[in-house]
Amino acid sequence: MFAVLIWTMQDFPAYANLSGWSTKGFLACPNCHKDTVSHRLKHGRKWCYMGHRRFLELDHPWRFNRRAFGGKIERGSAPQTLSGHDILEQWSDFENIEFGKADKGKRKRGERYLLHQWKKKSIFFELPYWRHLLIRHNLDVMHVEKNVCDNILGTLLEMPGKNKDSFNARLDLIDMNMHEKLRVRQVGDKYQIPKAPYNLTLAEKRQVVTLLSKLIVPDSYSSNITR
Repeated sequence: MFAVLIWTMQDFPAYANLSGWSTKGFLACPNCHKDTVSHRLKHGRKWCYMGHRRFLELDHPWRFNRRAFGGKIERGSAPQTLSGHDILEQWSDFENIEFGKADKGKRKRGERYLLHQWKKKSIFFELPYWRHLLIRHNLDVMHVEKNVCDNILGTLLEMPGKNKDSFNARLDLIDMNMHEKLRVRQVGDKYQIPKAPYNLTLAEKRQVVTLLSKLIVPDSYSSNITR
C-alpha cells in the first residue's frame, strides 16, 4: 500500500511551521512574498496589509478611486505566486537551520530570517513530487470564518476587547489619509469619534442579539453561538 501527501491544511500561524515562510511581520503574505505591501499602524501598533487593488482588473474603477484609498491610484499588477522550482532556487544559496541548542550561542541580530521571510527549509520538499504541486498548503476555512465572524460581531455590537473600531484605529485613518468623515475630531480638550455607517443603535443591537439567540442550524454546523 502506498500513501501520497497531496497538500496540508492548517490555520495561518501553522502555515509558517509547515512552509518555512514566516507569517509575521511586514512580509507575512506567503502568496505575495517579497512583493507584500504592508504598513505599520502607528497607533494600532500592528501591521496592516494593503495593495488589494492589484488583484482587480486593470480598468476597474476602484483602481482609480483616490478618495476612498488614501489619495492613491493603483497601477500595479498582482504578484506571481512562487512555484516549487522558484522556492528551491531561493533556497539554493543557504543552508537549513539546525534546531536545538547551538554551540555558537544565540542568533545575532539580523539573522532572524535566512532570506526574505524564510526561516527554514520545508521538509516536504524532500518528497520528489512536492515541487511540482500547484497547491501545497491550504488554510482551514473554519478558523478564518470564526475569526472574521468574531471581529464583525465584536465591532457591530461594540464588545469590549473585540471591537476593531477603536480610538487608535480612527487616529490611524488620519496618518493614512483615509475616510475623512470617520476621523477623530478634537473639540476643545476632548475628542469626538464620528458615528460610522456600521454603528448600531441600542435597539438594533438587541435585534441582532435576539436573532442570534433564536438561530437554529443543523447538527455539528456550528458551536453554541448564544454563549
